Amino acid sequence: MTRFYSWLARSANRHRGWFLGVWLITLVVGLVGASQVQDALQVGGFSLPGTEFNSASQLLADDLDISSDRAALVVFHSDTLLVSDAKFHGAVAQALNKLQQQPSVRKIDSFYSTGIPDFVSPNNHTTYALVTLQGSENALEQGTPDLRALVRSDDVTVYLIGNAAVNYDIEKASASDLARVERFTLPIVFILLVLVFGSLIAAGVPILLGAASVVTSLATLYVVAQFTDVSIFALNTASMIGLGLAIDFSLIMVSRFREELRQHELEAALERTLQTAGRSITFSGITLMLTMAVLTLFPIMVIRSIALAIVIVAAVSVISGLLLLPALLALIGGRINSLDLRRHIPGLNRSREGMWRRWALRVMARPWVSLVVGLVILGLVAMPALWLKRSGVTVETLPKSSESRVAFELVQREFGPGEPTHLVIDFCRDGT
Repeated sequence: MTRFYSWLARSANRHRGWFLGVWLITLVVGLVGASQVQDALQVGGFSLPGTEFNSASQLLADDLDISSDRAALVVFHSDTLLVSDAKFHGAVAQALNKLQQQPSVRKIDSFYSTGIPDFVSPNNHTTYALVTLQGSENALEQGTPDLRALVRSDDVTVYLIGNAAVNYDIEKASASDLARVERFTLPIVFILLVLVFGSLIAAGVPILLGAASVVTSLATLYVVAQFTDVSIFALNTASMIGLGLAIDFSLIMVSRFREELRQHELEAALERTLQTAGRSITFSGITLMLTMAVLTLFPIMVIRSIALAIVIVAAVSVISGLLLLPALLALIGGRINSLDLRRHIPGLNRSREGMWRRWALRVMARPWVSLVVGLVILGLVAMPALWLKRSGVTVETLPKSSESRVAFELVQREFGPGEPTHLVIDFCRDGT
């Protein structure tokens, strides 16, 4: 390993142009895959094979031709019109006739076709139609906007919800939240890095490496999704963990490189950096990969996908930390300390390094006291977990403005909690 890091340092320094050129090509290609990764990922994936829920869902599909994954509700509501009014009836009939012509719609059951009073709310202002769909889960999800556009009416308020529609709304909310988080996170992280390093150049290196790692990780995730089902939640995991891990590894490498540059020439400083910090990030990343690799064998897709995303970002972060970052540091060299803001911002000076050294010496002087104080602080921070309420990814997790959330709350308000639901009772052949 010692020879490997020495060879890597010399190669990155002497052939930095080749290193950076290969990475530039990789990132250009990776941007293509990263831009398409969201469409390649799957929704759902929370069910566990062999559970009672799966058995009930299979019975519904086989015996009653009803599938929770391929069913939708079209909810019709008016504050002024009644379900029994001709205008209300006409609006419902027009919407359902349009739906019935779609290839993805197998059948539609409503109050007007069945006469079942349970399809109408007690106040007679709301009704719903149960739509049985056909097609793949992804196709139904992608077709949700078109189906919603078909059932819109000027006379009554119409919502289309169901498993595919909820998954569509979750995917859009997830992508929107991710974009918003990244938009606010990157500037804050950059400011913190400036406070840590003082230099704008040194602060920019971790951001650059983080962006490269995220793009490469998402592109890798896109390739993996072509061969196996990967949950949409892997996208957020890859972006957040990838950015954090790359910046963390960069902090270690850049800090050590700056220290070594004060005492050695560029190539020697880079070699010593890889021998120490490079070795640290290598084994740190490998440990994380091995830990998460165990969870990739889990039968639930969402857990397997999140673990897979962490394995990918850990591997990419180590590779970029060993192959991209050394070439960048060799290119920047002594300019790593350029654009130093410590001369212009009061309190941001080199004395901070001495502060951390003094803190470390105090901890080592009283290890048992430090251990007890640290455990007490961690215990206080962890106490809220005692009152933690866990929940799955359901309609309630969506923004209140989401169509699925609005429709779900309307149905609960008009029909009561749990409406509509299906109760499946399977009688064995011997009568038990």
